[in-house]
Amino acid sequence: MSQYNNKNSVISVCFASCIFVVMCLFSTVALAYTGVTIVMSSKTEANLAFVEQFKAELTSDENNTLSLKVLELPARKRLVVAENSELVIALGEKALEAASKLSHTTPVLAVYTPTLAYEQILEKSRRDASNMSMIMQNQPYARQIHFIQLVLPSAKNIGSLVNGNSQAYAEQLKMRAEKKGLNLQLKHLNDSTRLLPELKTLLETNDALLAIPDTAIYKPDTAQPILMTSYQFKKPVLSYSLSYVKAGALAALYSSSRQLAKQAAEIAQQSQIAGNPLPLPQAPKFFSVRVNRQVARLLNIEINSDMAIYQALLAADPLQNE
Repeated sequence: MSQYNNKNSVISVCFASCIFVVMCLFSTVALAYTGVTIVMSSKTEANLAFVEQFKAELTSDENNTLSLKVLELPARKRLVVAENSELVIALGEKALEAASKLSHTTPVLAVYTPTLAYEQILEKSRRDASNMSMIMQNQPYARQIHFIQLVLPSAKNIGSLVNGNSQAYAEQLKMRAEKKGLNLQLKHLNDSTRLLPELKTLLETNDALLAIPDTAIYKPDTAQPILMTSYQFKKPVLSYSLSYVKAGALAALYSSSRQLAKQAAEIAQQSQIAGNPLPLPQAPKFFSVRVNRQVARLLNIEINSDMAIYQALLAADPLQNE
């Protein structure tokens, strides 16, 4: 009888030990969530469009089980969500900063945040990369290079202004562009007062200007000076936003708020169903092309239709052919 009791005791101890080990393992991994909370710092047009499309994506999926809440970031109070049972989507750098302070088992997905800022917040938070990820602002390298060559097939030299936020991406883009016979000249802008002089230097020796997402360079008060200076040199500007094309850039390769929301919804649903950690930071999957035909005529540049450019990019895009 004592042997039987001893045997049961050993089994009980082993079972308890196994449970303890399993709990330790899962304590560092984001658990499957049942809802999504979108956090924004303000109700901008881009943020509201993102929220509207995200809701539509969930509603259109008959298998969706995720609930959805939307929060505007409190001015002074700490961000409060249902930790450990929700995925938090942070729209913008301020929202990400607040979300990063939540429990480390609460998964966080960043949107509209520069890569450098994301990396700094991730490091500061001491979070595991498995429960904090992002949809990057920059287009994939191959797509960006292909876009340049489709819009300006005869161009061999492209100039680009860069800063700390865009330097790493630009240097990788330059290296990959060279393999495709395209020279990308980077001009580092560390002093905002030097914007126009540095821009003029670039335009003198290059066929076009490529604008790369960087809020230290491309912002509302610099858009017109950059575009007007480019016109003076009769050099086109290739951009990353629809608003820049409307303001006078020749063309843009961009991902809209609704396209980013569609990708975020895919991530939210796939991670929940699989019970897996969030994926590594992703480049934008969905994209659009827009050409300013009036600018093309003024610069005497012949360009294929927006749809033809888009279809050519789509056919060659690895993200669309997984």
